[in-house]
Amino acid sequence: SAQERITSVESESLLHNEKPFALSFFPDGKGILPEPLVIIDNQSIIMSAFKKSEYNDNYIIRLFNTSDKNQSAEINLPVFNVSHKINFGYFELKTFEVLKDSGKMNEISLIEK
Repeated sequence: SAQERITSVESESLLHNEKPFALSFFPDGKGILPEPLVIIDNQSIIMSAFKKSEYNDNYIIRLFNTSDKNQSAEINLPVFNVSHKINFGYFELKTFEVLKDSGKMNEISLIEK
């Protein structure tokens, strides 16, 4: 439906326009696959950044609601073994500090304060 297309167009365009990368090696596929860093259960919510904090050893995650409607999303961080339910207003951008030791997410400002 048109509504389904609208909710996923932002994430699909990011995937489509991403530059391909080349590997200088070709792993055989044996071994243990690493866990994904972040899993977001709502296609209208995109992660625009995941980086180390400028001020400490924690991590910063930025999430953006690409929809013109209020949304909620379950954000799973398998590496930290935690998940958080987050509510977003329409076109809302949120920034969180992920505590390195516990995986707890605290909402912070865009300038990481």
